[in-house]
Amino acid sequence: MPSARLTDRFIRSAKCPQGEQLIDYADLTMGGLTLRVNAGGRKVFNLRYRFSGRRKRIALGVFGDESNQILLKDARKKATEILARVQAGDDPAMEREMERADSNSPNTVDDVIELYKSRLRRRGRRESYLYDIEMRLKLHVSPAIGKLPIEVVTPADIAKVMRPLETAGKATTHNRVLTMIRPLFELAQCDDPSKCIEKLPEEAKEEWFSLAQLAKIWVMLDNPDSNVHPLTAKAIQLSMLTLKRAGECAGAELSEFDGNLWRIPSKRMKGRRSEVVPLSDAALELIDEIKNHPLRPESDWGFLFPSSSKTDAHMQRNAMSRAFPRTKRKAGFKNHAGTLHSLRHSGATLLASDGVSPYVISALLSHALTAAGVASVTSRYNMYDLLEERRAALGLWGTKILDSLRKQINS
Repeated sequence: MPSARLTDRFIRSAKCPQGEQLIDYADLTMGGLTLRVNAGGRKVFNLRYRFSGRRKRIALGVFGDESNQILLKDARKKATEILARVQAGDDPAMEREMERADSNSPNTVDDVIELYKSRLRRRGRRESYLYDIEMRLKLHVSPAIGKLPIEVVTPADIAKVMRPLETAGKATTHNRVLTMIRPLFELAQCDDPSKCIEKLPEEAKEEWFSLAQLAKIWVMLDNPDSNVHPLTAKAIQLSMLTLKRAGECAGAELSEFDGNLWRIPSKRMKGRRSEVVPLSDAALELIDEIKNHPLRPESDWGFLFPSSSKTDAHMQRNAMSRAFPRTKRKAGFKNHAGTLHSLRHSGATLLASDGVSPYVISALLSHALTAAGVASVTSRYNMYDLLEERRAALGLWGTKILDSLRKQINS
């Protein structure tokens, strides 16, 4: 931390170095007094002190001439009073945290999490994405710091969240949670104490399945011992055959199916662009089996996979996400890193090994064709132009799945 003899003139001209998020200046005149300047030009007086052997920091106020701001002389006066209390055995920083937590401040970490989710929802982010954020923050962040006012959260508080994940070797979860924490402080317009935490290196793991592995998972989905609801199992199998995302399959409506085409509306697509999916013979046979499944309620409300617990609703995507890991373990792949989403990776990898064009594979996965080297203007018109190529690729994929199933059943 750089040191400086703080004066009002110095403070007014102080800036955060380019490329940095913030900088602290330690006052040479009064020990413990610091000035924090962030990249936006906000300047805050803080007092650092030790209490019971632990380093503490307490904000004194924002520098400025407004009625709700303070000048250097005011900061030094506050600092002197606080240090006298510390000398007497009080811990003002802890008292302030407790007071703010008890007052049900609208700026607790949990409050900002709710605001963050609402903003993401207004921006059109998918419910599955919001669910992932909600579950990770609820499990790892809220129990540790959820009730703290966000402006008093320290690097030590962030470490309480992140260290258990690092110690447990959960590098991927550690990095995802860290990525989710950082926007909270930007939203609250306060200093980000997580910036001192680095992401952990993630080991490359096998994330795609071979045809033989996919066949074993398919067979286990049909096995009562999997403890998976039969319609949930069929939804996973449909995702496997069409290479569509879980949410796109779970929310499928009967009216979307027209002969050997499946027209998915933009509202359910990640890219918010409607898509026409050519259905292979294997997919058509599976869909017919689903429509006539004895566990489908008569009042299906127009959904291919109606909810088993709610009326006028479809199956939740999370039912598929929860069922897949359990099925994967029972199929003998406990240590395999693949997820439900890996079904798409697997199809892309195996079709590429058979010489299917990367343009066609990008279209199958509903990716922007610019990722495969197509000009952005051209890519807007290619979804229908590649319909027959996608039909051939999905036909090949369905045949490969069925052949592998036969081998698995006859082995």
